[in-house]
Amino acid sequence: MKKLFILSTSILLLSSCSNNETTETDETNQIESEQTSEETDSNKDQEGMGTNDTETDEESVENTDDTEDENQNKENTKMTKKEAEEKVIAYINEQADYTETDFYEFNIQDEGSVYTASMYAPVSTDETKGAPIISMYEINQTTGEVKEIEVGNDEQDTAISEIVTMSEEERKAHHRELVAEGESIDKSVLENLMLPGVHMNTTFYEGRVNPGDAIEASLGTADTPPDYEQIDVAPKVDSDGYFTISLSPYDLTNKSVLRFSIQGDYSEEQIFDVSIYEEQAGMENVGVRE
Repeated sequence: MKKLFILSTSILLLSSCSNNETTETDETNQIESEQTSEETDSNKDQEGMGTNDTETDEESVENTDDTEDENQNKENTKMTKKEAEEKVIAYINEQADYTETDFYEFNIQDEGSVYTASMYAPVSTDETKGAPIISMYEINQTTGEVKEIEVGNDEQDTAISEIVTMSEEERKAHHRELVAEGESIDKSVLENLMLPGVHMNTTFYEGRVNPGDAIEASLGTADTPPDYEQIDVAPKVDSDGYFTISLSPYDLTNKSVLRFSIQGDYSEEQIFDVSIYEEQAGMENVGVRE
């Protein structure tokens, strides 16, 4: 019996050692597996980071290219001077009563984001001076929007008409004498009326009517009966009733009168004939504002 007990004890010891070795082996394998898994995940993360960096760089290059393309497209869409002139002519035909736009010439200047267009007659009546600017316009080079620019007349002194110094009674009496033959007038048209005389060398003419009135002007020849040539540029009346006309495109040598047809709150057109006198020094610009 003692021998059997010892043998059983030995078997138990061997079994215990075997179990311990198996447990240690399993734990070791598990640790190695976890380490391998962590290394694999780390490598994947590093590979992923590298891919994202590459993609970001590629996107940056693409965005730069897109920006350059957009800038190039904007440059390509910028209108030419010829296109700007066409925009101005279309604007003039829509906004004003120009019957012979092709008669005039345009000087187009590039001002950066806009063009400026100066309209003038090709031949001046005074050969010693350049043709005066009739009107100016600004054209947006991107949108094509056209705006008219106010033109001053500071190059020459303006001869102020003696009408300005007349009393109200004298001024009204003077204009009654200018009523076209066979025409009648509404006395209300005389309230602010100032129509100075014209000379054959006059190139800039300023007058006044009642605010809100509209004007058409024409040149009558000295023939009998007279033949009338309409002024292409319809005078624009400002809020105070003042208007200006450029006479530089016209030869006044054989003209006898400057006729005004005034429309307003009247029963019919009010027509006045202003005499055209011989040339006189200093009468290139005639006005009624001091």
